[in-house]
Amino acid sequence: MIASQSVPAVVLASITLYTGVYHLLLSSRRRRKRTDLTFALSCLAMGMYDIFCAGLYSATAVEDGMMWQRVQMVSLAFVGMTFVWFCSDYTGAVSRRFRWASTGFFTVMAVTMAFAPDTLIFHVDWPVLRAFRFLGSAVSYREVEFSLIGVCFHLLSILAFIYMLIVGLRFYRRVSHVRALPLVVALVCFFFGVVHDTAVAVGIIQSIYLLEYSYMGMVILMATRLSTEIAEISETRALLAELETRFRAFFRNTAVGLAMTDCEGTIKRANPGMCQMFGRSSDELVGQSMLDYFHPNDQSTLQRMVDRILSGNGNTFRSEKRYQWPDGSIYWGDISISTVAGMKDKKEPEGLIWIMVEITERRHAVDSIRALNEDLENKIQSRTHTLIATNRRLEESLQQLRDDEEAGKSIQTSLLPPAIEQIGPLVFSRLLAPSFYMSGDFVDYFRIDEQHVGFYIADVSGHGVSSSFITVLLKSFMSYARERFTNNEDRVVLNPGMLLTRLNTELLGQDIGKHLTLFYGIIDTDTNRLTYANGGQFPYPILLSGGAAAGMQIKGTPLGMFPFSTYENADLDLPQAFVFVFFSDGVLELLDQATLMEKQQHLETVVERSDGDIGRMGKRLTLADIRMPPDDVSILTVQRI
Repeated sequence: MIASQSVPAVVLASITLYTGVYHLLLSSRRRRKRTDLTFALSCLAMGMYDIFCAGLYSATAVEDGMMWQRVQMVSLAFVGMTFVWFCSDYTGAVSRRFRWASTGFFTVMAVTMAFAPDTLIFHVDWPVLRAFRFLGSAVSYREVEFSLIGVCFHLLSILAFIYMLIVGLRFYRRVSHVRALPLVVALVCFFFGVVHDTAVAVGIIQSIYLLEYSYMGMVILMATRLSTEIAEISETRALLAELETRFRAFFRNTAVGLAMTDCEGTIKRANPGMCQMFGRSSDELVGQSMLDYFHPNDQSTLQRMVDRILSGNGNTFRSEKRYQWPDGSIYWGDISISTVAGMKDKKEPEGLIWIMVEITERRHAVDSIRALNEDLENKIQSRTHTLIATNRRLEESLQQLRDDEEAGKSIQTSLLPPAIEQIGPLVFSRLLAPSFYMSGDFVDYFRIDEQHVGFYIADVSGHGVSSSFITVLLKSFMSYARERFTNNEDRVVLNPGMLLTRLNTELLGQDIGKHLTLFYGIIDTDTNRLTYANGGQFPYPILLSGGAAAGMQIKGTPLGMFPFSTYENADLDLPQAFVFVFFSDGVLELLDQATLMEKQQHLETVVERSDGDIGRMGKRLTLADIRMPPDDVSILTVQRI
């Protein structure tokens, strides 16, 4: 007689067995999806476990309880084995070694529990009466404590399910949240049931077995996935029907000639456009050879092209060929031929698609143009000698310009400081990539006195020769300011704000139609303090310290634009060890980010990952691979060692 506490287990067994049979039938229809089969076997094994639980709850004698415990463990072994294979098919993330190792373990567990003597599996002299209240009802049944072997089987099963839970979490994090979330939730519920039932089986707690309840999470999982797949299949079918409707409308209504033939060239279908081009009805065309309607002199060429396509030398062909009307009139068509792919298991094409556009008028126009070209060529030949002489003179002039540009480049390069130079505790380095022979970018660094070191980076508007002249003017202006400081005539070289104000007035007074951006800084090497002024230089300077890079948002107005512009000094206490990095705005042309702020942040990342090394920054920005960038690019680094 079935006890009242067995009724829930029987109900769960019915649901689980029904689900297993349903998915078993479903797997016979969807043989490519082994997930249905492994899940069905897991459900069937779990359904048998539920039935055995119902038998255990109804046991009134110790011998009966021990028998039901045996078959419970056998069914759990099959649940574990099939569940591992199901998770492997569902996620594709279970290792092959674990699949077969777990299969071997659960097989040993099933054989041991089925055929080993009672004394090997149980403490037969330790009968236990389970008595407790569950959901307000009294529950009691008899069973026997497991021996060490039985306990080991339980613990190893828990370890296997811990691994499966880890696999589910990895699948959730790395592959698909939507697809993995139901599995993770079901695994958590199932794992809780395994741990709980193990604790009950070894006598740690007194409770009803919950594994059959927690397994319902797997049933809900597959119901969720199945409904999603059915919805996706319905959407796919609707989309295919819509695409087929559109294709039929396109095939009927397009003015382009379309025809489908078999591999021998026999017409299977022809749209109205093709019928109009050939001057025949669809009934006249279907069943006839496509090549018969082309000019006899072009049929052999078309046949060779079709043979090449069918033999695998390409899958499409296009050419202009002549075709005939029933009255013998000759027309021209632009013809494209391509293969119709067969099924996945067939390598040979199923047929050919012919697309033809009538181009008779265009061909006549081409013939007329050809005649005009011949006449034009005769006229051109009479002027060829004059053009050759003119080109020679132009080449000589261009060569002279190149020589002048090379000379200018050499002069400008000589004005630059060394590529790497140490001044006291500071190490300066520079990298310039001009867009033409001469650059509108310029950098310089120099010692002012024993305590102060100055440096600047400038970017003149435009690029080329005209902009490079301004860099010469800037070099002269800065040298003059240093000379006046050396002669004790003024100290403006130690006042970045005042120096930029004077330089702005100088540029406006020259009326040269150019402006420039300039960052000028002075570092006091004794106090490790930076005094600077910014004349519109962007991107913002980047300070690297302690492995982290941060941009300094220092705004300012370019020099040479407004007479009312003034520039103020700003101070910054520097870290004991740092790298200051400055870029000209030409580097922004090399970045793919959408906004200026995103480009600024990317430059900070480049500086941080390059550890402030100018060579590595140049490689990350691919400066070595660009012969002439869109705009002048320069990089200046200041490092305290």
